[in-house]
Amino acid sequence: MTRGRAIAYDGRVQPETELISRDPETTLAVGRRIGERLRAGDVLCLEGVLGSGKTTLVKGIAASLGVQEPVTSPTFTLVSRYRGRRGDAEVELVHIDLYRIRDERELEDLGLEETMAGGAVSVIEWGEKARALLPPQTLRVRLELLPGGDRRLVIEGLDL
Repeated sequence: MTRGRAIAYDGRVQPETELISRDPETTLAVGRRIGERLRAGDVLCLEGVLGSGKTTLVKGIAASLGVQEPVTSPTFTLVSRYRGRRGDAEVELVHIDLYRIRDERELEDLGLEETMAGGAVSVIEWGEKARALLPPQTLRVRLELLPGGDRRLVIEGLDL
């Protein structure tokens, strides 16, 4: 694990952590660590090619938020909502997948800004497609496929 600094969407310097995941179990564990630090109203943007582990990471986040139902990729439904529990408080996870979105008009039709403003933890796969609509304090994870099947996860805005 390496630590550094990254420039956030709003130009502020934020913490950056780089991790290598060698298998899905490690990616799930990283997701749980991220989820432990997320709070209601947080927006997390996931960026990476197909198969880089974005949905696996979301499954770990959901587990840390106490979500009991299976988490699947919302590619065809675009938005999935899950109820969880952290301590005595209910937590809502909104899992958004923008893979099939082609332009900003479709984002507006989706109501992305309203969804993110709803007080849930919002995790957006392919979030780079909505960069212009993301709040300034958006957290970010870039997932990169490495030779041999490992993944590099670069986490911006969260201290792990």
